[in-house]
Amino acid sequence: MMRYEPSGCGILGILRKKDSRRIRGEEVVRAIERVRYRGSDKGAGFAVFNLEEGSVGSNHRYYVKIFVEKDPGVLAEVFRELAAYGVRVVSHSVEVCSKNICSHRLGVEASSTTILKKAIMKLDTLLWIKGVGKVYSAGRSVDVYKGVGYPGDIARLYGIHNIEGDMWLAHTRQPTNSPGHYPYWSHPFATFDIAIVHNGDLSSFGANI
Repeated sequence: MMRYEPSGCGILGILRKKDSRRIRGEEVVRAIERVRYRGSDKGAGFAVFNLEEGSVGSNHRYYVKIFVEKDPGVLAEVFRELAAYGVRVVSHSVEVCSKNICSHRLGVEASSTTILKKAIMKLDTLLWIKGVGKVYSAGRSVDVYKGVGYPGDIARLYGIHNIEGDMWLAHTRQPTNSPGHYPYWSHPFATFDIAIVHNGDLSSFGANI
């Protein structure tokens, strides 16, 4: 019998061929669970790309996803900070809550991508300095779902099995230099329709991810 030892993160990437059907989340979950032994219960996540989402609707509409503590005052501060840059929140939903942290999805309108990026950078810095949350995804055509647990745990939490997409990334985490008990340290990392996962450390700008 083979014996598996924790050795590093597990990574999956898959994309559909032209004119083929979209890839179902249940297939992605089964695949990443095959390398479950490479991760731990300290974090997992999925990024799903839907290319049509970025080409339809208003050019000024985006979504922003944030992990914040269960505190109405923090969420009100998020809305105020976005409004200061002229970013209007047109929809809001709470995706999941785990312990004292919730994932919020905001549908927003901004005059340009540049303005929204500035607003998000300011908001993310503010949340991080106060230690109450973090922006973890924004854009149009890629959606991120992540948290603390194994891939199967995160899939059940968000209902990944029922989601379809053109491309997927998935990750199961074996923490090295960053904490394993906060959902925003889980992979993928994403911003404005670019998402990444990695195995090991990325050392740059004076910090390890």
